[in-house]
Amino acid sequence: MIKRFLTKDMLDFDAPDQVKEVIQPQGRPPETDPTLGIRPELSIEVNQKPGTPRHRLVTIGDSLSHGVQSGAIFNTDLSYPMMIAQEMGWKEHLRRPSQYGKFGGLPLNMEYVVRHLERQFGDQINWW
Repeated sequence: MIKRFLTKDMLDFDAPDQVKEVIQPQGRPPETDPTLGIRPELSIEVNQKPGTPRHRLVTIGDSLSHGVQSGAIFNTDLSYPMMIAQEMGWKEHLRRPSQYGKFGGLPLNMEYVVRHLERQFGDQINWW
């Protein structure tokens, strides 16, 4: 590797002296240790029962995270956060909407509405 020296035109005059002392013209070598030398805490070490999650499973996302199906919050047990919770044994601890209301979900389950209309009026539409 070629050793380059820092020139005055490379420095910001307003930079603090602490920064000017450590700044280098080349990047540092890449880190090869994925743990960065930090040993992760195990649940037993922090006085928890093995297998008990320290934090709830929290997901932030869109309709895929929420379990939207047919335009409504419906079948939340098929959402990917629920699948993760089931596989990890946390199903009873995961809070999710499960009361779908009168119309099969919120705001409106289009599949539910169409099937209801089909039962009531038949599967053929007569426009005239």
